[in-house]
Amino acid sequence: MIKRWILIMRKKELWTLYQQTCFVVSKKTTLSDDFCIITACNPYSANLSPELDAARNTKLVQRLQQLHLDYQPLIGCSEDLAHQEASFAIQCSVAQGKTLSCEFAQNAFYAVLDGQLWLQPALLDEPAPVHLGPFIQRIISDSDTA
Repeated sequence: MIKRWILIMRKKELWTLYQQTCFVVSKKTTLSDDFCIITACNPYSANLSPELDAARNTKLVQRLQQLHLDYQPLIGCSEDLAHQEASFAIQCSVAQGKTLSCEFAQNAFYAVLDGQLWLQPALLDEPAPVHLGPFIQRIISDSDTA
């Protein structure tokens, strides 16, 4: 019973943290109004070494190429940049985004629909996506991080 309660609390904590994510986007990057943001880093929110995360993201890129999906790199991060995960803006549907996120053991992913950012559950069993506002308000340009 206590273990289940701890697990429930951890899921709620993660869901809250995911809602605070910002994105480092290169000025060279051109994004459409509709795409999904997915990483292969830190499966099930378990921290891996940078080498393992890089290998997982390489496999994600191979999968995207196999599916003929357009993608561009970006970084999902905390507002203070203390936590960062290499990620990809992928031209795909929300359904494809969920499938890919589950395939790469991600609790959640982001969808940008009509320029609006949505937190989408993947492995987590949250009841509904959460609207996080305009995507542009979550962007930290790469010149801001230098």
